[in-house]
Amino acid sequence: MKSFVIMPFSKEFDDIYQLGIKETAKNEKVTAYRLDEELFEEGMLVKIYKEIENSDFIIADLSNKNANVFL
Repeated sequence: MKSFVIMPFSKEFDDIYQLGIKETAKNEKVTAYRLDEELFEEGMLVKIYKEIENSDFIIADLSNKNANVFL
């Protein structure tokens, strides 16, 4: 299974992603993926929509009301 993670890209959230979300997902045999983990050529919104479409489910961290996370 694949999960697309939508959350801020910042050092403040890296531990939440790496230790909380990604590690937990791995333990459950789920691949968690965040957009900043690879380079891509298409526009960011195009890539986000593709990842949402190709994922089994979405994990979104809305805790700091970051406008970039709200699609």
